[in-house]
Amino acid sequence: MFKIDVPTEVLLSEESLDVFRSLHKIAASIEKAAVEKGYDRSKAFVGGSCKPLFCQDHPDCLVLSNNGKCRHPHIARPSMSGFGINVSHLVKAAGWEMDRITRETDPEAVKMGMLSGLVLIGR
Repeated sequence: MFKIDVPTEVLLSEESLDVFRSLHKIAASIEKAAVEKGYDRSKAFVGGSCKPLFCQDHPDCLVLSNNGKCRHPHIARPSMSGFGINVSHLVKAAGWEMDRITRETDPEAVKMGMLSGLVLIGR
């Protein structure tokens, strides 16, 4: 598991899209490195949906609509929660603190937010 600490004001801005894209890139890179080392059953997951990051100009996700394969398989990774992973429990087990950031979060009261990813390594 890995995390990125991000200022709350960034998470509440349009800049958040770039940070979430970076989260996907990191997860995809770790997964790719594991596969290249012979762990061919490795699988990466991230927090949040890939649709607004990579397919915002398309009405549907091809995978979720059963109309085809992912348009961005080299970089887009599925959501942890979408696969039933309780991210809050996982973060707590890692010993990390997590504040839930919403549109109502005051960046002065909660200075930093966290994004996380998970890469399962396997053969």
